[in-house]
Amino acid sequence: MRAGSWHHVAEAALLGLLVLPLAASCIGVILPAAGFFPALGGTGLSWQPMRDALATPGLATAITLTLGTALATTALALAASFAVLATFPGTRAGRWIGRACGPIIAVPPSAVAIGILFLLAPSGWFVRLISPWLTGFDRPPAFALVPDPHGGALVFALLAKEIPFLLLVSLAALSALPARRLIDTGRSLGYGRAATWIYLVLPLVYRRIRLPLAAVMIFALSVIDMPRLLGPSLPPPLAILAVEGFEHAELARRLPAAFLACLQIGVTLLALLVWRAGEMLAGAVLSMARRRGRRIRQAGVVMVPVALAGLVPPVAAVAGLAAAAIWSVTASWFFPAALPTAYSLRAWGRIDTLAPALLNSLGLAVTASLLATGIVLLMVVLNDKGKRPLLRLAIY
Repeated sequence: MRAGSWHHVAEAALLGLLVLPLAASCIGVILPAAGFFPALGGTGLSWQPMRDALATPGLATAITLTLGTALATTALALAASFAVLATFPGTRAGRWIGRACGPIIAVPPSAVAIGILFLLAPSGWFVRLISPWLTGFDRPPAFALVPDPHGGALVFALLAKEIPFLLLVSLAALSALPARRLIDTGRSLGYGRAATWIYLVLPLVYRRIRLPLAAVMIFALSVIDMPRLLGPSLPPPLAILAVEGFEHAELARRLPAAFLACLQIGVTLLALLVWRAGEMLAGAVLSMARRRGRRIRQAGVVMVPVALAGLVPPVAAVAGLAAAAIWSVTASWFFPAALPTAYSLRAWGRIDTLAPALLNSLGLAVTASLLATGIVLLMVVLNDKGKRPLLRLAIY
């Protein structure tokens, strides 16, 4: 068989590997959402799953909460990462921040949520560190920062993951641009450093991170573990409603849950359309300001506080993980003491009971990582061999 034929076979195999599981999962959701599920007696199409799903208490609030938290997370993460990118370019602090992004991204979202829960709970480490000398509390306060009914704690936790991710991909995009030349050009025209970044550099970076930015929004719309720990529960976000339907003891609840999963896809598309509209509006405003020669000197004053504020969620996530680690070796820790009064390894002594779960998780992670790496490398090789329109379509 000729080399070109092998390329076609490999391309077809890759497309099948990417498309077939996705197609099977879509069919497995759409048909039950339409009432067809022979195992549960659904042998024909029906509108009843849709009616049952739309009758879910608090559904409109759940959809609004899902859209609001996702759009807020994406916008705030983008603003914070761009502010950090423009505030610390080429400095020692910038290099340190860039190196710290990778380990934070590698931390599982559930671990970040648990850490923030340990940090911001009424008896958490944050309240302990400022009590009683600042707050006057000698016992945990009656109010709670997490979870909150408006999704603020959820957005904060999502930012702890998404700011480092967007900053890392923005740094990669920036390295492919003539940033120094663009900055020198802007400064020679009389623009300040912040205005030069906003007018010339950041729009080019943005064009290169559109897909990672869409991934950030889709993750914020569909994440499960973080909302369960930090998000509101009456009602929860839409993704949680769908999962709870699939987990319900009554199997018939899976049909409306399937419709909620389809509704989740619609909400995701709506969020992307809203973001696209906002992107076009922001682009028009930026172009108008550039044509009119606006110097936007106030941007330099605002950018540094935004950058510093953008570092707070990742730092809080690290502090929360440290608090969780301390709790794991604590025997007694009375409020408002900043540190435990006694330590114990009793909790770690039961780690052998978690060995099967740990081995399963490790096996799944290693297998998925090896397969994903091999598929990506093969796609890169095939893409370099010539024009592969179907392969490019699969990539996007």
